[in-house]
Amino acid sequence: MLLLRVGVDVDYPLAVVVLAVIAVAAESGKAGVTRLAAMSLSSVMIGVAVVLCGPIGAAIVGIAGPGLVLSRTPLDGRAYNAAMSGWTGLLGGVAYLVVGGVEGGTVDSLFFELVWPLTVATTAMLITNAVLLVLIVTTTSDTNAMRAWRDFSQASAVPYYGGGLITFLIVVLWVGAGLGPATIPVMLGPLVLAQAAYSGLRADESTREETVTTLIAAVEARNPHWAGRSGVVARICEVLGAHLRLSDAQMIQLNAAARLHNIGLVRPLHQHQAIQPQRRINLLAHPQRGVEMLSQLEFLHDALPAVQAHHERWDGSGYPFGLAGERIPLLARVLAVGDLFAAELARATAADDPARFRTALAATRFAAGTRLDPQLVDALAAVVDNGRLIDALKEVELLRPDPFDHDRPDVADAIIGRTPQAAT
Repeated sequence: MLLLRVGVDVDYPLAVVVLAVIAVAAESGKAGVTRLAAMSLSSVMIGVAVVLCGPIGAAIVGIAGPGLVLSRTPLDGRAYNAAMSGWTGLLGGVAYLVVGGVEGGTVDSLFFELVWPLTVATTAMLITNAVLLVLIVTTTSDTNAMRAWRDFSQASAVPYYGGGLITFLIVVLWVGAGLGPATIPVMLGPLVLAQAAYSGLRADESTREETVTTLIAAVEARNPHWAGRSGVVARICEVLGAHLRLSDAQMIQLNAAARLHNIGLVRPLHQHQAIQPQRRINLLAHPQRGVEMLSQLEFLHDALPAVQAHHERWDGSGYPFGLAGERIPLLARVLAVGDLFAAELARATAADDPARFRTALAATRFAAGTRLDPQLVDALAAVVDNGRLIDALKEVELLRPDPFDHDRPDVADAIIGRTPQAAT
């Protein structure tokens, strides 16, 4: 029975053409909006095709959008996008029919023959798109598959299910009210509003990223030795956070803190043998100064505790508040490990990466139980030993060693007035 319903309904060839044209227009307009906004409108058209035209019709609409649009995207990229959208439409259409959806025509039970099947189809489309995107991302980069899956699913769930609601309204008007293709002009307002909402959402995220990037550039411009430092620390913290199974929200906060933790360090340190009292006061105040500088940016508020406490020490001898042990926020403790390891990695002079990492790890281990949380140092050792951290940093440019790096153990001890100890 299912096989008899797979083809394009002969009563709806016009629907395939109309929906395909709109999908092409959505893809053509993505230069003026975000990719996610274009995808949301295209997915609505594919969803409508699932109901009106069946799996094959939905696949045709899916292929048409990225396949026929005129753009500067390389041919192989367009071909992949077209294939991905085609599979999304095909599998969404099959899922719709499998759970009892009615192709075209009227329905006897609105919930069981349209709402429920359309929800299942939307979920199938979301999963198909996520799987194919994760596949291409993980095969062309070192991105962790589970992290890529979470990121895409979170970013796409609202557009897909919001688009599913619009799909339902279009189908009801197209079939139930008998408007046919005239439904599209009627629904043009909601479609434009939905696209603008998704575009605005992504634009806000883009603006936030640009703000963070600008702040990082301002920090790193103060000292040539700092170039790339925040990126290395952030990458180390990302690997550590994944090993510790931090939540997505914690990972976002940790990434922001790792990239901006030195924003309050106004001037680089040029000597540490005899740090003048006023200079020491300024150095001890830089975490709090960083919090004050970032506090006006609401989207960074959750990262501020880690920025403020990243120089607290496990034994209570750190600053600015002398917190000890687990009174120090977890993300600040993770950041402290990443910060010191990055400093030691810059100092290591071994010829190959594994040796450099082992040298840096040995120096970092020396701070376990005094400066650093010993369990987190063990976690660092685990991601070095299993190669994940080495792999994550292999594409990162080597840091320049800074003899007056305030994170180096000897300099850091001098700042808090402690006699530096030699590693054994």
